[in-house]
Amino acid sequence: MKIEYSLSKEDFLTHNLFAASKSKIIAKRRFSNRLIPALAYLCFGMFVYFIQGRQNIGYLTAFTGISFIWFFFSTFYQRWIYKKYYSKFIDTNYKDRIGELSKIGIEEDMLKIENSSNIGNLNLNEVVSIEEISTHAFLNLKSKVSIILPKKMAGAENIAKFIEEIENKRGIKTIKNLEWRWK
Repeated sequence: MKIEYSLSKEDFLTHNLFAASKSKIIAKRRFSNRLIPALAYLCFGMFVYFIQGRQNIGYLTAFTGISFIWFFFSTFYQRWIYKKYYSKFIDTNYKDRIGELSKIGIEEDMLKIENSSNIGNLNLNEVVSIEEISTHAFLNLKSKVSIILPKKMAGAENIAKFIEEIENKRGIKTIKNLEWRWK
């Protein structure tokens, strides 16, 4: 079975955001980016309150409010920042691969990948895991590289058959995250 597809900027962006959402390091960084400024606002408000001899509670109230607003609403800002960062990263590093027609197929125990500049064979044992979201499937390889398969371009039923064939030959199960979205 062979699948033909081309990747758009959105496909690369979805993959990078999906990988970021699974990273423990990025999860810790995002949490600390929420917590540290919120604590700084709160501490500054308490500092001003105690310096003024506990007479002006307005500063404490205002900075406490800012602290809570930052903590609960900075996630929206971070989502936007990460999307913007990865978008620039894709424009810089994947500009030659956007829109390039690629083919992927299974021949015996090999994954055959073709595009306009390369033809390559990978042993199916290189596939470590398969992750599926509502719009894409990702074949994760031992080399920490992923093959992105967009369902809209290749057809969801073709992707499902292709993944099933890899599952049968490789003996691994697909990790389904069909409800995933960038948050």
